[in-house]
Amino acid sequence: MGLIDQFALDFRLLTKDGKADGHLPLRWQIRLFQSFYQNNIPLICDLPTGMGKTSVVHLWLLARRRQELENKASLPTRLVYVVDRRTVVDQATEIAEGIRRNLPSLGMSPDYLSISTLRGHFADNREWTRDPSRPAIIIGTVDMIGSRLLFSGYRSSYKQRPLEAGLLGQDTLLVLDEAHLSEPFQKLIVALSDRGEFQRDQGSPMRVMCMSATSSKAATERFKLESCDLEGDQATNPIIQRYAAKKRLDIRRAVDKIKENIIAAAIDLAQGNDRVVVFVRGPEDAGKIAEAIRKKLKGREDAVRVLTGTMRGLERDRLLETTVS
Repeated sequence: MGLIDQFALDFRLLTKDGKADGHLPLRWQIRLFQSFYQNNIPLICDLPTGMGKTSVVHLWLLARRRQELENKASLPTRLVYVVDRRTVVDQATEIAEGIRRNLPSLGMSPDYLSISTLRGHFADNREWTRDPSRPAIIIGTVDMIGSRLLFSGYRSSYKQRPLEAGLLGQDTLLVLDEAHLSEPFQKLIVALSDRGEFQRDQGSPMRVMCMSATSSKAATERFKLESCDLEGDQATNPIIQRYAAKKRLDIRRAVDKIKENIIAAAIDLAQGNDRVVVFVRGPEDAGKIAEAIRKKLKGREDAVRVLTGTMRGLERDRLLETTVS
């Protein structure tokens, strides 16, 4: 079986979700896998929203595994996935856990891979520090990963900090998702990477790939959709299906009584038991609008939830765990 055919089969097995079948790789995923396999990591991954950029975790693992089988492993041992959104950190953790559950279908032991999440109230399980030779996926927020790179890890003892900085700064591929939200951090990690001036000829320096759908950085090492990715039609190419999906926008101008208009529109949309999301500028406005909607939805008051940036991670997690009928 050829390299690409084997990759497509392994990717489908690795992306299984319980009894549900896994996914066939998109064309850009095949190209990026080939790039990883050849030990070529682009500095910028510039792909539109909805293209499945988080699959970079699968691509790294499959490319490194293929290198190991051919006795020429050169990709970093650890993948560090960083994003400045706690919700996305949780989603990435679920994806990583799904990968580990599916490893036996590839003839691999779940013990092959360590997974650790560094964010908010979650305690670091320390899996990634116990065996530096073991492949690991480390997922965290900018502050949790950045502080460790700078020998100042949150909740880390003074003895742990040099160890964590070394493990994150050496033999790692750091993937910064939503890079446009964290430009200062992006500059820092590039400076600390094999492309920077601080780690030249220093072991196996951290390698970096920055992902964004709205990247403004000019770079010769930019991975993006190519014309070959867009060949075919909706029936044969999932990328075109996503581009051509119908989207509707209904603009209602409300010069005055904005809150009242928002409440009326939300209630109108909710009549068919549809999910309705209301975005407003301030937490106080969100609370007042939610309370007004609850009064209108008699018998369905519990269906209204408020999510604001002022909430703690623990409160957000409890909100997600609440079942709304």
